[in-house]
Amino acid sequence: MLARGGVIPPACVQPCASHVLLRSDTPWFRVHRIAVHFLSNARQDRQERVAAFAFAALMRSAYAQDAVAVDPAHHKVEFENDQIRVVHVVFPPGESSVMHSHPCLIAIGVADGELTFRLPDGSTRLAPIRRGEVLVVRQPPTHNPVNNSGTTHDVMVVELKTGCPK
Repeated sequence: MLARGGVIPPACVQPCASHVLLRSDTPWFRVHRIAVHFLSNARQDRQERVAAFAFAALMRSAYAQDAVAVDPAHHKVEFENDQIRVVHVVFPPGESSVMHSHPCLIAIGVADGELTFRLPDGSTRLAPIRRGEVLVVRQPPTHNPVNNSGTTHDVMVVELKTGCPK
């Protein structure tokens, strides 16, 4: 260990078979012990921060995926340009999707239906829509839709790429 502008005095060092030990009766030992404690805590803090960041990134990627990309069987793009994307969403009875998200959207019911949204925190929310009903959803939750009803859920979704109007 180096001191500011110098080297550890030889009197403070004990040779050891595999490395150098600091003698415990010197100030260098106390400095070394504090440095080792600080570095091990910093390493642990860094590992915890890296693990938390990786977990958050994984959860975001797992929970905020594009519906068409992760579930093309139920989400079909009918039209797309630089401002909107129109997606036809059809869920026959008993079928479900995977966790995904949408930007701000306008949903138009093609047929009466009701989905159960499973949310990332484990809770559920009912999402009913009637034929001809128009819903504006400013902040759609990340969800995994399940059709527990006996009818096919059929809706046209207009995703607004430029954000929600005020």
